[in-house]
Amino acid sequence: RAVSTILRYSGRAGAGRFSCLLGMREPSDGGELEVRSIGPDESLVAARVPSWCCNPDGRVCLSAVTAMFDAISTVAGCAVWDRSMRTGLSVQLFSRAHRSLEAGGGDLLLFKTKLRKIGKTLGFVDGEVATEAGVTLANMRHIKFMPMGSFYALIAHPLMQPTTLTVLDAFLSLRPLQEARLPQSKEDLFPLRNFRIEGPSSFADASITDRHATALGGIHGGAGVMLLTRMAVAGAERDLTLPIPIRSISTNLINGVPTRAGKEAAVQLESSLCMGGAMPDYSYAMIRDKNRIVMDSSIFWGIR
Repeated sequence: RAVSTILRYSGRAGAGRFSCLLGMREPSDGGELEVRSIGPDESLVAARVPSWCCNPDGRVCLSAVTAMFDAISTVAGCAVWDRSMRTGLSVQLFSRAHRSLEAGGGDLLLFKTKLRKIGKTLGFVDGEVATEAGVTLANMRHIKFMPMGSFYALIAHPLMQPTTLTVLDAFLSLRPLQEARLPQSKEDLFPLRNFRIEGPSSFADASITDRHATALGGIHGGAGVMLLTRMAVAGAERDLTLPIPIRSISTNLINGVPTRAGKEAAVQLESSLCMGGAMPDYSYAMIRDKNRIVMDSSIFWGIR
């Protein structure tokens, strides 16, 4: 019940709509997300790839798969395995491609989330994504900062949960669904302004809006991963039609970016390409907000 309630809330909250753009809606809300099983330490969720999340060759981008896992492992992972239904705040997201991501817009992907540990302060879950035929495409890891304040702790206390869920369900039944106008592409949702290359580094400006935000407000971790990858690809001038264009993505979520419906928050982007040596080529990218690092990411490229 908690999974359904959280998904319904995400579809109706005015603070942010990034999860809706990723297709995180159940059939009862007009979506195709299917929670197939939830056990004491493992869950399985089926989700379709949004067309806008694909590279020019039609295959889904690893950054988009990471964003989908962020949302799914939060709702059908941390929130159900934590005794107080805490969704927490992402502090680290990692993904690694095992093979070419042979899935395109509308294709079904299976997300398996496995519980490692959820404590008072931190939560750890692992995951993997596979095709409907059972071919594993990538593995992931998600670390959460779990505290959500005293008020949330009160209403989500195990003794209060039945009442809280009943009241929230009744409230949500009176709220309309968000209008989720889908972007045409990753570039449409994450445009770069004033882009420039200076030696091995590149710089740009971007805006964070409610389309990049969580249902509680603030930049969505998955949106941050996709924005950082977009910046790194532009700076490194990488060919996304390679069999495995991106080998892995490791992102740290250090600070938040407050968002408000209808408002834009300006951020600065920077990416540096590191080549040669014993390690594969990779880019280090960061999002800054008024000289404060919000997120950073190491993106390891596939073989040219």
